[in-house]
Amino acid sequence: ALKTAIFIVSILILPLFTASCNINFSVSNPDIGKLTASAQKLLEAGDYKAAAARLESINDLNPNLPENHYNLGIAYYRMGEKEKAIESMKKALELKSDLPDAYYTLAVTYEDTAIEKEAALEEEKDAQKKADITNEIIECYQKAQDNYASYVKSVKDPQEREKVLKRMNTLSEEEEKIQKELQ
Repeated sequence: ALKTAIFIVSILILPLFTASCNINFSVSNPDIGKLTASAQKLLEAGDYKAAAARLESINDLNPNLPENHYNLGIAYYRMGEKEKAIESMKKALELKSDLPDAYYTLAVTYEDTAIEKEAALEEEKDAQKKADITNEIIECYQKAQDNYASYVKSVKDPQEREKVLKRMNTLSEEEEKIQKELQ
């Protein structure tokens, strides 16, 4: 009878205990808004490392905010972490494909990566490694052009459009030059 009484009491108390221990892991929009505002101030102040840390925290709370991934990409780019910047921009565009600035930033990042690889190419002595680096440079220039093309589709300002189209033409010429050197 005692065992039955304990069992009945535990059945009655267990739901009360589990209900009181129910932890709400969701974070309200105002909380994310405060974190985002703080991260924005850090970006504006040039404290990219702290901004990246704050933006990563926001992604931990809600990974489905495209603007946050975009801002994180900017922070990474400013820190010189181009691969992470590319990854963040791609994630932003995966979540929201109509972010023209993300296409532009992605294009610039690929272009900068190609330029860095060109500098490394000049230092490389091994023929196979040179060929591999050259192919990576060509790929970066192609991706830069593709992202500039996506950006241009949304540009309303004719001067901005013309500037980007000229940039794309320059990249195309650079890519052709590098391909000829590869042959």
